[in-house]
Amino acid sequence: MRKFLCVVFIMIAFASAAFAMKNEPDGYGDVKWEDTAAAHGDKLKIVEGAGSVVSCIDPNEKLTFGSGQLKSVVYCFDEEGFASAELYFDLGENRANYDSVYRECVRKWGAPSSMRAGKSGAKEYTWSGARTFCLISEEGATGQLSIMRNLDGVL
Repeated sequence: MRKFLCVVFIMIAFASAAFAMKNEPDGYGDVKWEDTAAAHGDKLKIVEGAGSVVSCIDPNEKLTFGSGQLKSVVYCFDEEGFASAELYFDLGENRANYDSVYRECVRKWGAPSSMRAGKSGAKEYTWSGARTFCLISEEGATGQLSIMRNLDGVL
C-alpha cells in the first residue's frame, strides 16, 4: 500500500509540473509583484483608493496585448504591493479580439491550466503558476484578462 501511495504521489507531482505555467510573469510590464504604487508614481496615476490600497492607470499605456486591442489597463495595489493588472478589451466582431488576446496568453504561458463556464456561461480560461494566476473571462461585450499575484500558490 505504501508503495502504491508513493507512485500516486509521484504521478501527481509530474502531472502538476506538466501543467505548470511556462514563462510565469513576475508582474505586468515593468511593475513587479513586490512594487508599491509610490515606486511608480512618475508613471502611474491613482484613479481610486487611498494609502497603499489603490487602483492606477498609466496614461501612456500601450493598449495592446499581442495583436489584441485593449480598452484599458488598471494596476491594483494592496498592503503587500502590486496585486494585479486588469486588462479590459472589446470582444470584437465574431470574438476576433478575444481570440487574439487568448492566443497571446497561450503563446506567453502555454496551454491553460483549466477551463470552466463563467457567470454568463462563456468559457473562462486560467493559467496558474507558483506566484501568478491569470484568468481570461468575458461579461457582455467586454473581455477581461486578470494577471494576479498568487501569494499561496493556489487560487
